[in-house]
Amino acid sequence: MIESCSDISYMDMVSFNGDTLHYPVNPLSRYLLLALGANPIPHPTVAIRRTVFKRIGNYNESLNRCEDFDLWIRALLCGLTIDHIPVVGTIYNINSAQLKSQENSLFQISQIILF
Repeated sequence: MIESCSDISYMDMVSFNGDTLHYPVNPLSRYLLLALGANPIPHPTVAIRRTVFKRIGNYNESLNRCEDFDLWIRALLCGLTIDHIPVVGTIYNINSAQLKSQENSLFQISQIILF
């Protein structure tokens, strides 16, 4: 982050069975995933500069099940510099995440409609 002067950086994840979970590298892919109601940035691997919150605000805790999704929408719309670091940042339990993702999809899609 320091070398590239980015506001937000994130990495890929690996599942317990060893599969790498790749996330979008370019901005267009991030916008496309947002439009589809999917989370384009893997929350467990994120690093954010403290000054970013002064520009876009904190999590909106009233948005149950999609507060991080809302944060990424605001970050992308604000034109923040977001960089993908091409390494695995964490091991992730994909099974519980898939169940959670199915439940959260409707909340995330409703957030897109509100923007």
